[in-house]
Amino acid sequence: MSQLTDFNNAGYSVAKSIMGTTSFTIGGGASVQVIEAEQRHDREAEMNGFEASARLTLVCSRVDFVASYSSALKSYVGKICVHDGQGWRVGDIEGGAAYITINLISRTEVS
Repeated sequence: MSQLTDFNNAGYSVAKSIMGTTSFTIGGGASVQVIEAEQRHDREAEMNGFEASARLTLVCSRVDFVASYSSALKSYVGKICVHDGQGWRVGDIEGGAAYITINLISRTEVS
């Protein structure tokens, strides 16, 4: 591993201990511990009232994610997942050297 990866992993460990983690699974697969980065809830006017939507950004260690989900990252986009007991859909997913960022959307939204 590079020194930058070692630094990032050490920082992630500290963040996990301060912020805490929650469980996340894709399609009933193995559980991965993630950190909640952001939440967004809104609603938009539609023809017959309001349409509510929600978005959630999660971050996890690349090592932890790949240990449970080894397929190409793009294969998880659109899949149903569960975070902390609530159903979501993977809107998009980003992979870096040390982290995976998973952006979830409401199950009824289409990305």
